[in-house]
Amino acid sequence: MSTTPGSRESTINLGISAEKIAPRPSPSRHTMPASPSPIAASAAKEGSGSGGGVERPAAKTSTGSSNIKPVSLSQTVIDKAKWKAEATQAHPELLNLLERIRPLPRAVSFGKVYTDRKPPVKDEFLVGPTAITQLILQHLQYEGLKSSQKQLEDESGVKLVDTQQIGQLGESRLLTLLRVAVQDTERVWQLTMAPALSQPDAPQSLVDHLNDLRLLHDESRDESADVNIWDEQEKGNIIFADEVAETEGTRLTGDEKTKAIKAASLNMLVKLLTPENRHDIDFLKTFLLTYQSFTTPAKLLQKLIQRYTMPPELGEGNINIQLRVFNVLKVWVTYHWSDFNEELIQSLKHFIDTLSLRTDNNHILFVKTITSTISNKLKTDEDESKKRKKDFDEIPPEPKVPKAIFSPTLKWDDIDDEEIARQLTILDFEMYSSIKASELLNQSWNKPKLKHRSPNVLRTIARFNDMSEWVASSILAVERVRDRARIMAKFIRIAEYLMKPLNNFNTAMAILAGLNASSVHRLKWTREEMPRQVHQVYESLQAALSSNQAYREYRNLLSHANPPCIPYLGVYLTDLTFVEDGNPDDIHGLINFTKRKYVYLSIDKVKQYQDTAYNLQPVYQIACMFLFHPSHSYSITNFQKITKYF
Repeated sequence: MSTTPGSRESTINLGISAEKIAPRPSPSRHTMPASPSPIAASAAKEGSGSGGGVERPAAKTSTGSSNIKPVSLSQTVIDKAKWKAEATQAHPELLNLLERIRPLPRAVSFGKVYTDRKPPVKDEFLVGPTAITQLILQHLQYEGLKSSQKQLEDESGVKLVDTQQIGQLGESRLLTLLRVAVQDTERVWQLTMAPALSQPDAPQSLVDHLNDLRLLHDESRDESADVNIWDEQEKGNIIFADEVAETEGTRLTGDEKTKAIKAASLNMLVKLLTPENRHDIDFLKTFLLTYQSFTTPAKLLQKLIQRYTMPPELGEGNINIQLRVFNVLKVWVTYHWSDFNEELIQSLKHFIDTLSLRTDNNHILFVKTITSTISNKLKTDEDESKKRKKDFDEIPPEPKVPKAIFSPTLKWDDIDDEEIARQLTILDFEMYSSIKASELLNQSWNKPKLKHRSPNVLRTIARFNDMSEWVASSILAVERVRDRARIMAKFIRIAEYLMKPLNNFNTAMAILAGLNASSVHRLKWTREEMPRQVHQVYESLQAALSSNQAYREYRNLLSHANPPCIPYLGVYLTDLTFVEDGNPDDIHGLINFTKRKYVYLSIDKVKQYQDTAYNLQPVYQIACMFLFHPSHSYSITNFQKITKYF
């Protein structure tokens, strides 16, 4: 299309749609205005209203002619940057338009992140090329740009339909769809921001919103998932480790087979999960902890029901296999209850109700056992922190509170170093013990599309960063060298208490990160003012928490530490990243279960310290100072927030 001086109307270049639109990482949030429409405003140069109006010639250069070169839709190569620069120079009003539609490029980037990258089948196109052209034609008709409309119809071969309804709509369909799309994607943007993650209901709100947009898809990559478990043959659907592979005349059975498994289809894994003979408890733990990396809870329940329900030609069924299925269900419900949503619970209840109609003693016993387990879970209304609350045989140590504990002028540096370490440990353990195994799968904390699955991991990371920033800013905020040295020494002593009596390596590492910040590390005179004993403690902390040789010294300390303990989460996240990036998800189209074993070993190390709580007495006035961001002063708002931790 072209723009020529004196023409009746300026035309729009549509060939640009063939190019990729790069996301614009602007932190500002904009919304599409309801009226007037942005495109209608910019098109005022072409014509006003839906029925035409006073047309104006295109902007001219100083020589009296337009500096925009004619562009045809048939042209395949377009220098987008050059064309955009010439257009904005000739039409300054386009800069205002670009600012008003800034959310649109961000909407494109969100679409690329969250939508399924596999090409959909033909019937799944919600808006095809012809429909898009129709939307553009309807918009041109609505804006009164008849010349552009006619030229587009001639070049595309698509004619505008329902022309009689154009006047009745009272709006441009294209603009309406764009506004809706921007509102939806802006909601995703808001829910994925770090401040939003601090809200307990934000992750679930994001999941619900993405489901409403149909942007969350079944992540199962196993094509055998749709094949009935009894119809799939073992040949070609399972791979054993080379060193223990089955040979002719030698057949692996029971736990020997599960230990030798390298890769298999979902059906084969479920069969190994519920064997007829010997049972491998390690395989069960590994599978239930990692299955969400290759299938969904609903699909797993479907496969277990298929495994339990034997084909008629096999008779009444093998009681051993059915016993294994019920054992898996019981372990799943007991130790992984968070995997069950309302829909999955109803599906499980329906299966149990079906079995309750049978009269044999075996089924009656199975039904009673699993029903009792589910009922106990449903009756538990306490939150996770209350579930972990235990009765200790010994009374907690007496808190070391200052005399001015109730004073509104109480400052954090007036509190005893050991008591600060205790209160920090109480808060950080609640965050650490809330991390679920599913949050550590598929590097969810690192991927924009999956971040909503790791809310507690992200909160723990955010708190670590806040703690480090608070340490550095608290030191730098003091002007006198001697006072800075006092604050720096106080942090070192707090870290010492965190390390030795409390085994809180995560918070100690956060404080050390703040002390090692470049802005603090260069304070040579401040460090020289600290006592020699504090210097020795600081050097021992540096050596114990050094990242040399993959945190070798720290790992050695952790192996000898007795619970309760808060390990440094960053080490496990690093280990999981190496496992995820260094091993493929699939081997010849089958699920790489060896990789899941490595993932299980790392996640199990995180979980082994979550059940043993600290026998410490919380002090609200002190703990409130260190909630979410330690630099927050004591307030009623923080006090209300902290009550859920105790």
